Amino acid sequence: MVFGYVFGSAIQVPGGGDYREFLMPGLFAMVATNGIMPTMVGAARDIGRGVTDRLRSMPVSRTGLLLGQTLADLLVSLVVLALLALVGLAAGWRARHGAAGALEAFALLLLFRFVMTWVGTLLGLLVGKEEAAGQLSVVVFPLAMLTNAYVPTGGMPG
Repeated sequence: MVFGYVFGSAIQVPGGGDYREFLMPGLFAMVATNGIMPTMVGAARDIGRGVTDRLRSMPVSRTGLLLGQTLADLLVSLVVLALLALVGLAAGWRARHGAAGALEAFALLLLFRFVMTWVGTLLGLLVGKEEAAGQLSVVVFPLAMLTNAYVPTGGMPG
């Protein structure tokens, strides 16, 4: 809402059009990209607290914990993307190519989010400490902001 209504009047959309319709795909992609952070911290926490070591001593699948975390994140992502779509609809965003095209786009976003959670899991396992993973999250967040959906890239430094 802040981007759409506060900053929206200051940004010219390439080719004309409504800024809120231009903004929403960028917000959807940012939500999908930010899947790295909570998964990275969760994986590092499990390593640091010994949860992974305890599960290794049990007769469970080695990928069960990791797959469970990523699938749970995918479910949360589905809810978050649905809520974001509802807010976008209330703000004036519309899926211009029909429901089937919108569902395909959301499926692609969820697939991208699933990949990002695996990247977050890998980084969390490599870092191994919850505090370090939390600090690394500060580096990951700005990467999702590097887009012309929020501010014109012409004013950004080279």
